[in-house]
Amino acid sequence: LSLQAVLQGEHPKKKEVVDKAVKFILSCVRADGGIYVEVPGRKGGGLSNYNTAICMTALHDVGDPAFNKVIQDARKFVAGSQYLGDDEYKGGFGYDKDTQRAYTDLLNTYFSAEAMKATADVEDTRPTAEKKVDINWDETVKYIEKMQNKPAAGEDAGGFYYNPADPKAGTSTNKASNVVVFRSYGSMTYAGMLALMHANISRDDVRVRSAFEWAASRWSR
Repeated sequence: LSLQAVLQGEHPKKKEVVDKAVKFILSCVRADGGIYVEVPGRKGGGLSNYNTAICMTALHDVGDPAFNKVIQDARKFVAGSQYLGDDEYKGGFGYDKDTQRAYTDLLNTYFSAEAMKATADVEDTRPTAEKKVDINWDETVKYIEKMQNKPAAGEDAGGFYYNPADPKAGTSTNKASNVVVFRSYGSMTYAGMLALMHANISRDDVRVRSAFEWAASRWSR
């Protein structure tokens, strides 16, 4: 995340900082294609999917074709971490893929969608003998939609929450219909709106517009 910020800025020692950051990221590349530091004995390990998504996006932003193979392998890792079970978590992404737990959330799904959209062009340089890699975008969109409050949510309608079971911001009750819903909040609404746009959902789509309007109505100076 810091590398992405430096790349877009004008730090006086930009090249030095970028080179050090890239060197560290490359030192974390693993044989399975992931980019993370393993934490033995800890469920979720080194947040492998989350960190891989962020790092592959940063490497892509550097713009050096020498990193294409690393990014291609990382894409395969992230695509392989998409949960496609038959429950409420289907279509989303979690912090890791190795524990095989049924868990996904909107934050990880946003970072995964952003990473796969931003790095899609490296598939054009993948060897012809290899199958091109991508995620199931239809299921991704269906998952994102689950975290967006619908009109019955009243004042929370249009906003997003964290995941199907853990709202992080508590609940609220629509006074008009007495419906209890997970509260929408800012960071997840930002993540949900961008995730939809990375999935090629038009900015004019009601799902994107309602998220934008929810956020705009809660902005303050």
